[in-house]
Amino acid sequence: MIQRPLHREIVALVVTDVGEVAMLEGKTRIPPVDIETLPDDLRETLDEQRKLRGAPLYPYLFYARNPAYFRAAKAMWAALQQETKRVPVTLRALLNRRVASWNGCEF
Repeated sequence: MIQRPLHREIVALVVTDVGEVAMLEGKTRIPPVDIETLPDDLRETLDEQRKLRGAPLYPYLFYARNPAYFRAAKAMWAALQQETKRVPVTLRALLNRRVASWNGCEF
């Protein structure tokens, strides 16, 4: 039996699930944290994102609810971008998603 790729199922969920569509529009069930109340290192990272991209990235605003998780996510991306020579740059985001999937992360 041949299974369909998982990404097609995810795309179907995004299109049909109103909650998922809201997430893509920047509206979420869980409000992001107040940046001003965060530790200095987290605020610095979010400020860098604002300078580079115009606003902090939504996932990091949610990671910031748990500073240890925020720092771990930041370290993972830093390792993928700087220290990993075996993984081509074009596959790094895919690798990140695969590891997140293995860890039970929904997105």
